[in-house]
Amino acid sequence: MKYYHEVMSYEEEKDLSSVTMDEPFESLEFRNVCFSYDKDHQVLNNISFQMQIGEKLALVGINGSGKSTIIKLICRFYKPTSGTILLNGVDIQSINIHQYRHYISAVFQDIHMYPFTILENVSMNSHGDIDKFYQSVSDMEMDDMIQSLPFQEQTLVGKDLYDQGIDLSGGQKQKLCVSRALYQDAPLLILDEPTSASDPRFELKFFQYFKNHFHDKACLLISHRLAATTFCDHILLLENGQIVEEGSYDELMAMNGNYAKLYQAQASMYLEDSYEEDV
Repeated sequence: MKYYHEVMSYEEEKDLSSVTMDEPFESLEFRNVCFSYDKDHQVLNNISFQMQIGEKLALVGINGSGKSTIIKLICRFYKPTSGTILLNGVDIQSINIHQYRHYISAVFQDIHMYPFTILENVSMNSHGDIDKFYQSVSDMEMDDMIQSLPFQEQTLVGKDLYDQGIDLSGGQKQKLCVSRALYQDAPLLILDEPTSASDPRFELKFFQYFKNHFHDKACLLISHRLAATTFCDHILLLENGQIVEEGSYDELMAMNGNYAKLYQAQASMYLEDSYEEDV
């Protein structure tokens, strides 16, 4: 009960936003954005970029370069220290937060399942759409496993509260987290290391799926698997909270800078029939 009381003691966030938004998503823009967790450590320094509907954008860089912080700012978990983030040209801090977050589906590095049914974990609703649910989990190769369970989509997750609940592997939880984002079907899809807990076979399948779908969305991908970024329209390389290189895969490889060196170093670890060639 300690965790329950801790959550219930939180004060509800006061939303002072005045702008209502119900228009279709068109673009998201970072304009000279800086962010610091404290005065001694600046995580992002003057970040500017724009992404449009139908575009796939990749963020790459070593750990600590600021990639996940950008996602947290987009989701409005934090506010920029300076600069502006704009949705369709409107400062996101001025938009009603509940309306704003309807534009976003996100898969974070931290994998969270809740002590509810599998259906509720994916739909985040006590009355989820069964057809939509099975389409989402089928895309992530989870439908056969779910249908083999005694209670199928009504199976409870976890044994902390329920003796009849099931424990899932890290890979299965991650697939359900991606299914959750697919179910929400928002126009801005954020994927932060979406296959980090998956086996190589499924990882290949997922990035093939990523390549062939989401043409009607704006997609932001973070992946240490640089072969996956070749499917993106634009790539940003971050170092120490700054964009040091940007362009398409072909442009960055022709530049022969740090992205090209990272890509070539990673590619050298694969056999002749490499991950990139298979994809």
